[in-house]
Amino acid sequence: MADMVYKIIACEPDFEITQVMLEDAVKYLRGCVRADSIEARYHGKVTFVDCGGNLESITCPCCKAELAFDWWGEAMEQSAKKSFEDLYVMVPCCGREINLNELEYDFPCGFGRWVIEVLNPQGEFTAEIMQELEKMSGGEVKVILGRY
Repeated sequence: MADMVYKIIACEPDFEITQVMLEDAVKYLRGCVRADSIEARYHGKVTFVDCGGNLESITCPCCKAELAFDWWGEAMEQSAKKSFEDLYVMVPCCGREINLNELEYDFPCGFGRWVIEVLNPQGEFTAEIMQELEKMSGGEVKVILGRY
């Protein structure tokens, strides 16, 4: 059976929090969510946070065309060479400049400087839990559901 990992990241890739804030968020989650483990990683630089085996398609947010994984892989490679400091790429479908974080990933993916990973949680993350995490971090957060 595959492991499910809920990855909590900031909605904005450049959003920073302190190590203490990150540790407090982990302590909070450990007190209200049952899971195999709850860990935080602070990367310091923007990294890609994937959904593992859940990723089925990537769509342009402007024209809704499905993007080829080969094209996306090349775009990611180019952006990674610059440590994801510049996430803007020209999409082949409509020729617009789009932020890689704004592409429509099915299942959701994202970019961030930090991530809290909750391995095999029992139950769902409630709106109250998400609101408390946003209050603790000082910014909007989202959950990426990964399968590994």
